[in-house]
Amino acid sequence: MKLSSENIDKLLVALLVFIGAKGNLIAISDITLILVLFFSFYHFRKRGRKYTKKFALFTGAYALLTIVYFLKFDWVNPTSTLRVYLKLLIGYHIISVVGVVFLEYFRKLVYKLALISLPLYLIQLAAYDQLKSIIGIIESTIPALDYRGDWYVNSFFFTLNDNGMFRNSGFAWEPKGFASILDVSIILGLMQNGFKLNRSILIQLVALTTTFSTAGYLVICVAVPLLFILNIKSREKKMISIIFGSILVVMISSLDFMYDKITREIENREAHLVYIDAETNLPSVTLGRFGSLALAAKDFPKNPIVGIGMQDKERTQGKHTRLVWVSGIADFLSRFGLLGIAFLIYSYYISSKRIVSVYKMKGSGILVITFMMIFFASAVIISPLFFAFQFFGFTHLSNINQNQK
Repeated sequence: MKLSSENIDKLLVALLVFIGAKGNLIAISDITLILVLFFSFYHFRKRGRKYTKKFALFTGAYALLTIVYFLKFDWVNPTSTLRVYLKLLIGYHIISVVGVVFLEYFRKLVYKLALISLPLYLIQLAAYDQLKSIIGIIESTIPALDYRGDWYVNSFFFTLNDNGMFRNSGFAWEPKGFASILDVSIILGLMQNGFKLNRSILIQLVALTTTFSTAGYLVICVAVPLLFILNIKSREKKMISIIFGSILVVMISSLDFMYDKITREIENREAHLVYIDAETNLPSVTLGRFGSLALAAKDFPKNPIVGIGMQDKERTQGKHTRLVWVSGIADFLSRFGLLGIAFLIYSYYISSKRIVSVYKMKGSGILVITFMMIFFASAVIISPLFFAFQFFGFTHLSNINQNQK
């Protein structure tokens, strides 16, 4: 059966979300990455898409930067360097092929996956072990789904994580990842719908609340009021929105799991850095958001302009354990320095301008802040899904459908 162009577009978006969710071995496999790359490139060429000058310049700069790393360190990590570029290329191909309607397909897919997650989450709360057993049966029939041992199960559409027994991970690898994707979808939906609530947005908001994600809550509480205030014309409504938004932010921020968690992370930001030298039997130690930033602060002065790239051996490592970076921004700063951060902000600004123009809204700067907040809290910064958003402004707009369906 031959798929229509619309169904192929939806499939491409679904593949991006699937890889971005990182729920199982198939999603994070290099084989999947290569297959999706070829599939997206085939349709990129079939649709007559072309690489823009901006993207060609970026590719040249990326290659030149790799040479700089080689000259600086006398070696490069070709596998990791290439993998990042392939992820980026997948995002660029798919956003070029699907066009502006990508935003609509993305929102509708995330809504459906959020809708699926809610009844499963209720079962999770009532009968966690039983649901885990059922998903485990599904997982065991497809061995490639299982990659995190007995404490984690995934069935493509839903994840159970023993570290978040009372939190909704949805289709992602953890609640925070689910919340990050929901945040973007909700914001796009509100702009599309003129900041009016509908069933899709309400379902996704409910799903977001079940993640109990600090970052997920903060992103919505900061971005939505700012975008709303910027885009309404009535002074009275603006004043009411400012007051209501301020109260909402204070209320949400004062929740125990929000305030205590943020305060604890800030106060203990260097606590795990003892594992740089300390002996431990732990295979890995998660640094947290502010802990990641604290480690970046140790390494950043050594290579402030271009960073160390994908050469992890050039930055501080734990002698007896692997230090896991949580903050994507901290990791990015360490890897690509001030030059990388400058390009990150520039590219998201260009793309955010195009996104808000699709909805005839203002607020490209707020969208940039939104993405940066997500990246500070989570390491999704080099996901093909977010690369699609990052390079949205680097595509040929004249070659793609500008009308939302």
